[in-house]
Amino acid sequence: MSRIYNVSTVAQFLVSNMDVLEIFVGSIPVKLREFYIVSDNGTQNTEQSFAAIISRLAPPITPGSGGQAVTPVPLRSTDSAASFTARAFDTTPTTGTSYGDIASGVNIFNGWHYCPTEDLCMVFQPGEALVISTGGLTSGTNFSAYVTIEELA
Repeated sequence: MSRIYNVSTVAQFLVSNMDVLEIFVGSIPVKLREFYIVSDNGTQNTEQSFAAIISRLAPPITPGSGGQAVTPVPLRSTDSAASFTARAFDTTPTTGTSYGDIASGVNIFNGWHYCPTEDLCMVFQPGEALVISTGGLTSGTNFSAYVTIEELA
């Protein structure tokens, strides 16, 4: 049986060209099951759109910095720790050879819920990274985000 984990972060200040979430695949391939980002800024009074980009990075990969490590949480309490590591809100983006990007324009008030059907889920191999980043924000605001990752053991 595969193991499924949530990686989430709450109310972090986000500006353009930042990594929202980064997943660094360990020894077990993983599948992106779901991603969600939404503004937490209740005082935001201007309509704004931005780009949300899901990227697959191939080695060599240099992790971003300026953010924080995030602990993946298993959906089943009996599951062990994840084989992958995660970071959130790095101000210096992760670098590597990017391929297989998915991008969407996102309204700041509505957010973006990416939940592909089973056959369209992206699979990431050991050594690769899943990076979700932003572009085109004209002013920073607080965001919350989560990603659901399945280990394919």
